[in-house]
Amino acid sequence: MLLGILAPILTYTLKDGQKAIYIAERHFRFLVFEKDNWQYILGINKELANKVTPKVLVEIAYSID
Repeated sequence: MLLGILAPILTYTLKDGQKAIYIAERHFRFLVFEKDNWQYILGINKELANKVTPKVLVEIAYSID
């Protein structure tokens, strides 16, 4: 549960083996992951979800060194 609401959650495994979670909240979509002891949240407005898919957010996560 995030912010007291139920939201669909998907889990992805990044190239380095870390888990990332994709949360489809009412107005926003988030990909949350940790890399080198840093925590990242990539977020988009739900209107962009058809163009910026979870796969695109995972690719962005891959690009962070």
